[in-house]
Amino acid sequence: MQLKRLYDTSDPKAPKIVGVSVKHTGVKPAQTFSSRLVSRAVAEGWMSLGKGRLVLHAKEGDLVYTVLRASGLYCCHCGAMLPNEHDARAHVAATHGAKKSPDANNPSGYRAVDGYETTLDEAAHKKFCAARPFQGLVGAKEG
Repeated sequence: MQLKRLYDTSDPKAPKIVGVSVKHTGVKPAQTFSSRLVSRAVAEGWMSLGKGRLVLHAKEGDLVYTVLRASGLYCCHCGAMLPNEHDARAHVAATHGAKKSPDANNPSGYRAVDGYETTLDEAAHKKFCAARPFQGLVGAKEG
């Protein structure tokens, strides 16, 4: 995704962000927004979050993303959201016993997500989709 911030420069000593313009939404409708970006964007007024949706208020119109997973701890076995590390360890032990974590990067059986995993509806993504500028070597498969 590529955005351009739009500023009010009427006070050159303290320009304020007044919105964003969408250059493109990337090559896939899936998008992860960092918690830090979301907090800042909500405070600046060009994004809102609620009811399972993250809405990017762009110059071109609102882009509505469905939140698939919010910041927090999640069980690698069943995907349950867990309130804290103590409860995460207890959940994994009680619910999944001695089973090896299905995620080799998170042998504890739970993982921390620092951001919002989202997806944009296909029609909006198609409108702002980035064209692939380089496809790689001839005959190479996408990985």
